[in-house]
Amino acid sequence: MIETKSLLKPILFSDQTNANLNSLINHFSKLKFSVQQVVNLEDVNQIMQSQENHDFLLLFDTDNKTVSIKDFYNALGDQHKSANPIYTVLIGKKLASSDIKSFLDLGGNEYWDVPINDGEWFELKLRVAWNNLVNLKQLRRIQKSLRHDLRSPVGVIQTGVEILQSNMVEPMAKEHSEIVVRLQRSCEKFFKTIDGLG
Repeated sequence: MIETKSLLKPILFSDQTNANLNSLINHFSKLKFSVQQVVNLEDVNQIMQSQENHDFLLLFDTDNKTVSIKDFYNALGDQHKSANPIYTVLIGKKLASSDIKSFLDLGGNEYWDVPINDGEWFELKLRVAWNNLVNLKQLRRIQKSLRHDLRSPVGVIQTGVEILQSNMVEPMAKEHSEIVVRLQRSCEKFFKTIDGLG
């Protein structure tokens, strides 16, 4: 059994009903997880906003007739990159390599081939997904802390340069002016790098 201090909320995004998906839902139930099956993208966002203290395991069924993987990720926006990330899993029968590539390129975390009829295999996959989700959350916290810690000293340098420029009575010598411009550009570049951390 998976021990979780946090509440893991599995959401199955699928407009299908079949034996494979029923097997998936049954395995979740045996491990005391209640799966919510949804067919509309709006419902996914509503669930996540109304239960924001949960950790979400979002399963996308490739057999969907109405929504593509790209539409699915566009609807999620940046929620899967937030401080409380969503762990996304692609599921389907005989997954096409193009679907897997598209899913992972868009930010998907992993894929499961179904039919899922082996309870031990399923529990192992779920345990791995849970551990990855915990690691992802820790990474987000580290990134947030790093962004803050790195912004402060660079912000001081940038402010110092601005004060220096505003208090100049006479124009700077060309070589001094070039140094100031380089400092400003370096600060801007560094801020962009910091923003790219997550």
